[in-house]
Order: sequence, then C-alpha cells, then structure tokens
Amino acid sequence: LYDKTGSFVTELVNLPNPWDFKIIVGGEKLDIVAMDFIHHWRILNLRYGLLLRSTVFKTAQGKRFDYQSLRFLSHANPHMGCMKIWLTSLDEDIDIIVQNVVDTAVYNKGMVMEGRKKHFQVEEISQRQKLNYLEIKTFETQISVGYSWTLEVESEEQSYITPERMLHLKVKQGKTICFTLYFSIYSTREVKRYRLKSLAHRALKAALNTGFEKVVKEHCKAMDEKWEIVDIKTKANEEVQTALRFNIYHLLILGHPEVKDVSIPARGLSGEGYRGHIFWDAEIFALPFFIYNFPEIAREFLMYRYRRLPQARENARQLGYKGARFPWESAETGKEATPPWHKDLDGTIIEIKTGQLEEHINSDIVYAIYHYYLVTNDREFLFNYGLEIIFEIARYLDSRLVWDEKKNAFVIPHVIGPDEFHEDVDNNAFTNYMTRWALLVARDLYFKFKDWENNYKFVRLVQKLELCDDEVEGWSKKALNIWIPRKGELIEEFEGYFKKKDVKVTEFDENGLPLIPRGISPRDLKNTKLVKQPDVLMLLYLLRSEFSHNVTRANFLYYDKRTLHKSSLSPSISAIVALLARNYTKAYKYFLLSLYSDVKNLHGNTSEGIHTANIGGCWQVIIFGFAGLNVNEDGIHLEPHLPRAVSYLEFKLKYRNNLLAFKVKSDKIEVSLVGKERARIKVSAFDKQKFLNHNRIIFEK
Repeated sequence: LYDKTGSFVTELVNLPNPWDFKIIVGGEKLDIVAMDFIHHWRILNLRYGLLLRSTVFKTAQGKRFDYQSLRFLSHANPHMGCMKIWLTSLDEDIDIIVQNVVDTAVYNKGMVMEGRKKHFQVEEISQRQKLNYLEIKTFETQISVGYSWTLEVESEEQSYITPERMLHLKVKQGKTICFTLYFSIYSTREVKRYRLKSLAHRALKAALNTGFEKVVKEHCKAMDEKWEIVDIKTKANEEVQTALRFNIYHLLILGHPEVKDVSIPARGLSGEGYRGHIFWDAEIFALPFFIYNFPEIAREFLMYRYRRLPQARENARQLGYKGARFPWESAETGKEATPPWHKDLDGTIIEIKTGQLEEHINSDIVYAIYHYYLVTNDREFLFNYGLEIIFEIARYLDSRLVWDEKKNAFVIPHVIGPDEFHEDVDNNAFTNYMTRWALLVARDLYFKFKDWENNYKFVRLVQKLELCDDEVEGWSKKALNIWIPRKGELIEEFEGYFKKKDVKVTEFDENGLPLIPRGISPRDLKNTKLVKQPDVLMLLYLLRSEFSHNVTRANFLYYDKRTLHKSSLSPSISAIVALLARNYTKAYKYFLLSLYSDVKNLHGNTSEGIHTANIGGCWQVIIFGFAGLNVNEDGIHLEPHLPRAVSYLEFKLKYRNNLLAFKVKSDKIEVSLVGKERARIKVSAFDKQKFLNHNRIIFEK
C-alpha cells in the first residue's frame, strides 16, 4: 500500500500498528527499554511462524512480573492476526491497567531532505457487539484500510470478551491472567469500501467462534505444509543450517496466493529501506524461489508488471521510444519512483541517476517471464500476459539501439549497469548482452507460436499489437549486431573500463568484506576499476550456457580482485560464478557472506529491512550453484558443485505441475516424484539422460 504525501516519491505506507498492547503496573509500563528485567528472551519459530517471548520485569519498587507472549500473522487467513499474553505477579496482589488500542501515531521516517511523514488520516473509530473498528484512508491514493479487533480476558475467576480499550484489573500474587488479542485487516485494494467493516467484523467473529487454539493450529498447519516444500537439508554445521532456514523463512513470508497485485520490495515488508520499491531484485533474485516452490505466487508477482504495462508504454512514449519501458524503481502506478537524492557511502548527499539510466530492468523482466515459462509451462499466462510484455519490451529495446558507424554495430549509450559506481557509461556489457538476449528470445517465441495451429490467442495478440514478421526479424538482425566490449576472453564491463585506474583491494573488514582502499573517496571510485558489484559475473551466471569455462574462469579471476561488494546482491552471484570457475574456496566464502548478511547484520543496515535480493541470491547459490540445477526447453540439468562443507543436499522443487525431491552428492544424484504415480520429465546429470516416469531415477558419476 503506497502513498506520496509529504515525500519526494511514492513510498510504502507505515500503517497503524495492531500489536500496541500495553500493561501498566504501579504507574510503570511493562517495557523492555523503560524497565529493568531479570530475564528476557525472544524466539522466532521459523517452522511455524510464531514469535514467542518470555520476560521477568522488575519495577522501580523491586516487584517482579512474569510476562509470556505468543503472536503470529496467520498464513491460513492473511487477514488475521493474534497475540496471547500470560501475566503473573510474582510478589504481591496488584492493580493493573491494560490498554488495548491500534496505534495510529505511527509515521514513515524522513529520508534525505525530508521530515517524518504520515500518509493516512483516521476516518472512523467505533464499537459494535464487543468489536472495535478503526478505518483509515491514505491521503493521495485514497485507499481505505479497516481494522476490527477485540480482547479476550481469562483468569481463574472468569472469562469474557471485551471491546474496552482501557481496563482496570486486579491481579493476585502467583495467579496468571491471560489476554488474547484478535484482529482482522481488510483494504479497498481487495474489497469495495461499503464491505470493508462487515468483512473485517465477520473475519473476527469467525476467529472468536473458532477459538485461539484452533486458529493457531490452522496457521501452524499452513506453515508446516509450506515448509514441507521449501525446506533444504544439508550436512553443513548447525549454524549454517539455521541461518539458511532463517533466509528461507523471510522469502516464504513475502507472498500469499490470496494477495493480489503486489511484488517483492527490496527490503520485503520488514523495514522502510528503499521505501518499499520494486527493483530488479524482485525478478532476478527473489522470484526464482517462488517459481520453483509456489508458481501461483510467482505468476501473481509477474502480473504486477502486466498491470502496469500501460504506464510502461507511456514511460517509453514520453522519452521518444516505442514499446514499453518499465521504471527502475516501481511502486503503485508503474511510474518512475526513484528518489532524486541519496546518501553516499561516506554520508554525503548525491544525485541519483539510476531512474534515468539503469534500464537493464527491462531485459531482466523478460528473463523472469521466460524463466517462469520454462519451469511451469504456463502457456495460458504466456499467451494472455507474458508475451505482450516481452514483445513490447522488445520494441523498446529495438528503438533504444543506436547505429555506430565506426564500430559498424548497434550500441546503447548513456546507461548505468548493476555496478552503480560508474554512471552514464556507454555500452555496458551486461545491459548490451541482456538486450541482445531479450530480443532474440522475443523473436524465437514469436515464430515458435506463430506456427502453431489453432493458436487463436496468439493471433489475437499479434493483431492487437500490429506485429508482423518483418518487425520481429528486424529485432533479430539488430540483436546479432549489438556491440559487446571485450578483449579476448575478458569482457569489458563497459566501453573504456579497461582504461580506468587499476586500484588493488588490500584490506578487509572483520567479516571478510573488502574495504575501500585508503586515499580513495566514494567520488573517486568512478575513475577506478573498482566495482560495486560485478556486472560481468552477473551476465556469466544468468546466461551461463552461452559462455565457456575458460571465459567464465578468466572473468571471475579478473573481476573478483576488483569487486568491493558494496551491494548485498553481490556475494551470492560471486559465489555461483566461483563455483562455475571451480574455485570452491572462494565460492564458500561468498556463500557465507550471503548467508549471514542479515543474521549477523554484515552490512550494518538490517534495521532498514531484510535484504530480499540477498536471501533470494543465497537460495540460488544452493539450488543453481551447489546442486548445479539448470532448466531449459530440453528439461532439467544437474551438475553439482558441492564444497567440502556442504557434502549433501536434500530439497524439493516444483516443475510443470510436479513436485520433485532431490538428493544430491558430488558423485550421486537421486530424483523422485512426490505424490504422483507417473510423469515424463527429462533429467540429465553426469553426461547421462534419463526420463523420470515414476518413482525415482538415480545418477552415479
């Protein structure tokens, strides 16, 4: 849910907080910051998505209170949340005050040259039949959100439901009183305004009738079913296994099949970093997890782009190009949402040019749609939505190409690649090569489906777009003549990169991340060969079937020495390419940097939100790197690259409506069908090909 009021650009709204439950004893609020405590722990149960807490508070008078709680947002019903609190006075009978409200005093923090912002106003606060109701509306986007909530109080003497927002209660020494908070949330993004209150109240009444125990069981069952699909078991040490599951959990909670017209923010929903905007992080880093585990959610994330295709067309038109140009940072409408200013690595304020120049996002979206299609074979999505996006992006890319007489080739001037240290460069290798690939894929898909009989959906799309063979053939001819800067086996990151000052990385921090060399300021980086993240290695990974081992190895050795990893996206990609280059020591080092990025706050900014792209990249290291899985039109291919510390992998993936289980060792692979008697899936490994028809197949080296 986005709004722009008081901000330079549209941003994710920090909505009222339904967990704002307060207990006051002797004039003091039970609070871990404001009060002394004897014991305190919090546990996030990753398997069941439960946050548990146990605290023994000590007041200024030395009185102790045992506070236990459990809370969750339901995965069985995405509109529901619950919290249960057990309170025991350990030293005396006492009067307490309980405040049960939804906190509307929340705000979005101020970014560069902004104060803090409030994006909504309260429209209604009411009570009806023991239920509270709050309704707010965003200022600019005019989206209404309705909250229904109530409180159940249980003690030895009585049990009752109350809508009262402030309670005065007596608690006896050694006796436990229990509070259960139920709430439901709906918005007009999902339902009509006139139904908002009734649906919120209906969901809350259903939860009350069901009871807390059953509500939590339904949630745990839903989480357990998802973990049965997504869990990855390794023979690595326990710390690695736990950190891996921590990352998987934070991917798992990013999507739900009932939630529509959303994508994956760069910091998920766990913080305000990057204002909740959608970058290439979504399609390239996080989406594969959903493609292989929850394809129905992946499809909805891609539909987010389709619904903004009209605006993408307008974006291209305003710049004088054809087709559709998607924004570098996207929010509600599909207009460019990149902020104009940002803090540099040293805290200085700099102008942001990525919204104007970082346009590889378009090829990235084509890559994501094609990847989804290869894995799911979802032709209904492709014919109704995916191909239209691909063809319109192809038109934009085609119109973006400029003929260079000296090079006798097409070029793409004035861009920024993933390495954002170097701005406004010509012929960034990643941008140019991905443009080439996207145009060729668009051509191949056009002629593949053009020849199908009775393919009326494709014919209708071609007529709608006024597309013809000559135009599509033109894409292919231009694509094959796009200039790629390279010198022998080395691919030059962009034209002129090899002429930059070659500065060596000699120092590393306590986590093994490179430090900017002494005497080099952030503003000097553009004049050096030091890169924020390795564009060329990203290219070698995404299009790994197009490059030889020698090219991969040569470029890894060259760019690895010059990468500062100042983006959290960087280590996972370096890990995978290190595996392709057979440098297992470096690969495992970069895998650990990716694995622990948020668990250990390696970048010092996890408080702004989980690094979604990094945890998606970490998952890809396991599946596409260590297990060596790759999918193309010919089927599934496996080429394990297991470091010694990860000698065994066990995981499940979905492929074309089948759930497959994998057991991977360096010299043995077992693939089996789960829950189906028969299928016909082509699988290759160790230079052998087999068909998974039923039960399982085994490959041995």
